Amino acid sequence: MWLAEGFILQSSIGGEETMEDVGEEYLDELVSRCMVQAREENFLGVIQHTEDAAANTSSSTLQLTSSISGVELLFIIAYLEMMQAKSRLPWEIGHLIHLRYLGLYGAGMNDRVKCLFLESSPLPSSIGNLRSLYTLDLRNNYMIILPAALSKLECLRHLLVDRNVSRQVRFDKLRNLESLKMVYAKYLIKTDAVRKLTNLRNLSVYFWTKEEVEVVLRSPIFGLGRLCSLKMRMRMESFPNLEPLSRLHHLTKVELDGAITEDPHSSHHNLEHLPASLAKLTLINSQLKRDPMGILKKLPSLRILELYNNSYIGSKMVCSTHGFPQLETLSVKSLYELEEWEIEEEDWEIKKRELIRMWIAEGFILQSSIGGEETMEDVGEEYLEELVSRCMVQVSKRDHTGTGVKRCRIHDLERDMCISKAREENFLGVIQHTEDAAANTSSSTLQLTLSNKWRRIAIHPRISGNDASKSGFYVPSLKNGDSHLRSLSIVL
Repeated sequence: MWLAEGFILQSSIGGEETMEDVGEEYLDELVSRCMVQAREENFLGVIQHTEDAAANTSSSTLQLTSSISGVELLFIIAYLEMMQAKSRLPWEIGHLIHLRYLGLYGAGMNDRVKCLFLESSPLPSSIGNLRSLYTLDLRNNYMIILPAALSKLECLRHLLVDRNVSRQVRFDKLRNLESLKMVYAKYLIKTDAVRKLTNLRNLSVYFWTKEEVEVVLRSPIFGLGRLCSLKMRMRMESFPNLEPLSRLHHLTKVELDGAITEDPHSSHHNLEHLPASLAKLTLINSQLKRDPMGILKKLPSLRILELYNNSYIGSKMVCSTHGFPQLETLSVKSLYELEEWEIEEEDWEIKKRELIRMWIAEGFILQSSIGGEETMEDVGEEYLEELVSRCMVQVSKRDHTGTGVKRCRIHDLERDMCISKAREENFLGVIQHTEDAAANTSSSTLQLTLSNKWRRIAIHPRISGNDASKSGFYVPSLKNGDSHLRSLSIVL
């Protein structure tokens, strides 16, 4: 509404920032100053058309003229709680040339029979006179025929509509659109709007064929990477390769309604293309045969995950305690084939020899503690058996004799506690090298300058898949004063 009123000027926008972004900054500033209040200044007109009022009218057309005659309203929000499905906006709506926001959510302007036979629209052609209109909300009206005059609304930024017939609308003329919900892909392709609507931030689109999906995914709408919210529906076929989604670094909300293609002969999955910026993901009717949790758990910003209506058709789902670092809400509904849901606890495992060698390097095993023909490794094994007997270390695998320890582990919670305590006492430094950091290095060798106070260092590159083999060695750049370093572990 601030946009509609002109409180936010186009001149205040910089770079790829939108007017909505500036509005959010304004609102945050008002909240921080405790200045957000409501005032009564005839700023808003609300027209409520009820059943009783509808019963007293002789016409099925909503009468607005008596309310707006001689009044220069900037906003009309019409809440139409009508039983009749024949409501139409009057021709006189076109007189409101200063109108910025027209809300007709659930206004009962739906006539399924008329839509099927492509009869007249409940929106008059005079709506084309509303050249200042920013937002047109027609959602929850089942199906509406959009008139050709809608193409004249060149200032329109938000067109919100459910199922519609829009074959007469030239979407390519609406170049300022930032939100478009819901539109059939064939109309975007037909009018070449897929190349023209480059300001879109929020898109909901309905597909019939894979070819339509491929055309839209290859379009500048996706290529420019500006989308923040995306909803795609597919009913007749399945979604093809979703690789273009990986380039949408501002994308925070995705809803995929329809079957998602899976290649049983490939180690990669279509969902791997979801960007790391994703905060909310909804999968509906995806028909996934492979458990998606192993992939989705790696999304670092995911806070809301919704799996509905056979989005997964496997019998077992496994979740890891170390996955989904930001997840707050998990909603699962109508997964009819799901029989078992396992929460997998991750323990941290290490080879016995490796552990004892680290103890020796650290000086935990002293030469003075060795007697006779006993070695430092023998003493280390005795220490380990003592920890096992006290249930502080678990044996994950015995050696060939069945009595000795080959591999041991500690629980993840115990490990986290140990790392926390080690950091407090500067006992251990852990360096995690990410894919983004690797991409920014000019050579295959990462040079790390280490503090001369560190005595134990473990370097773990977080590079998955085939990229791990290309990442090179991660060599620390040591200074002359690094004589305190006792243990250095580089895991590739």
